[in-house]
Amino acid sequence: MVDEIAGVGWFVRDLGRWPETRAIQEHVLQARSGLLGEEHLDTISAMGNLAATLVDQGELQEAAKIEKEVLEKRKRILGEEHPDTILAISHLANTLREQGQLDEAAKMQKEVLEKRRQILGEEHLSTIRAMDSLASTLLVQGKLNEAARMQKEALGKSRRILSKRHRSNINMMGNFAITLREQGQLDKAARIEKKVLERKKKVLGKEHPSTISTMKNHSITLKKQGQLDEAAEMEKEVLEKRKRILGEEHLDTISAMGNLAITLREQDQLEEAAKMQKEILEKKKQILG
Repeated sequence: MVDEIAGVGWFVRDLGRWPETRAIQEHVLQARSGLLGEEHLDTISAMGNLAATLVDQGELQEAAKIEKEVLEKRKRILGEEHPDTILAISHLANTLREQGQLDEAAKMQKEVLEKRRQILGEEHLSTIRAMDSLASTLLVQGKLNEAARMQKEALGKSRRILSKRHRSNINMMGNFAITLREQGQLDKAARIEKKVLERKKKVLGKEHPSTISTMKNHSITLKKQGQLDEAAEMEKEVLEKRKRILGEEHLDTISAMGNLAITLREQDQLEEAAKMQKEILEKKKQILG
């Protein structure tokens, strides 16, 4: 019965319904801990699943704490080279990147990439995903050329083995577009973002958090192109959807407010921008202290 409930959790998570997913995963973790014990591999997997949803909800500190425990247990039980242990390293590294611990994240992601190359080979999807994850961290570190080279290689390999509608392919295209934007290749970035947005709407739906994130990314590119009215319209839609789907206090919702406030200021809507910035500051104080 617990396995069936866990399956429902995966289905709900794919739909982007994080609060519902979290409730299911917390129930599964509690049930598996009671039935199987805290050291059982199924219990450890349930911990990892819950941590992934916490990341989606922006609760990075709690997610990292759980992911470190998952990694320690998998190393002890399965060994350093087991694919599930390597996956745990990858998940923790991605969370550390989101927390701004870039050097540690990059170090771990390089380890993941090297191990997957040795164990799975260059063309395996898990290896390709590891390349893309490392490239995203290199981008945040400001290593744009290195990130772009790695993303192009990952995307080329992904296109050879997956359909253009596969989520991994679409996500890698979106990541590459961000790098192109940061390199100043705005027209090319915008073209790719439009394709990504169109495909995510078809595959995931208009209300999925990942689709909304692509809208946010595209609005930033539009703003850099000087298309302020179109950017503002899209940012208002992003903000409305994030408030409704993620809640007023989610960090992604607050980030959407910040993006819109910047655009409003550039449009000389100074009073509205100042009002929004004040609200952002108050929310961050409440959440972050």
